[in-house]
Amino acid sequence: MANWLEHYADILELNVWTSTKVVSATQDDVTKVWSVLVKKSDGTERTFKVKHVVFATGFIGGEKYLPEYPGANTFKGQILHSFDHKGAKDHLGKKVIVVGAATASHDICADYAEHGVGALFHL
Repeated sequence: MANWLEHYADILELNVWTSTKVVSATQDDVTKVWSVLVKKSDGTERTFKVKHVVFATGFIGGEKYLPEYPGANTFKGQILHSFDHKGAKDHLGKKVIVVGAATASHDICADYAEHGVGALFHL
C-alpha cells in the first residue's frame, strides 16, 4: 500500500507532507477566502489562501473516525465524515472544505469539481 501511495503521488506530481498538522482554518467575512495555517513535521509553517476546504479524516480500525475540533460545537455548517458523503449535489451552492489524504478525499474533491462546487484543498 505504501509503495502504491508513493507511486500515486509521484505520477500525479503531488507534494506530500506527512506529519503535517492543520493549526487553524479561518474564513474572511468579506472575501470568503479561507486562511489555512499548517505546521510541517520540521516545525515550519505555511498559510494557504483557498476558497474551499474539505476534512477527509479517513478510517481507523475499520470504523469511521471524526476527530474533535475546537469550535465544532458552535459551527453552523455541516461537519461530514467522508463515509457519510452521498454526493456533491447535496452541497451545490455551499462553501466546502475537504481535509484528508488518499482516495476518500481525492474522490470527494473530484466529485465536487465535476459538479462545479469549486477548487478544493486536499492534504
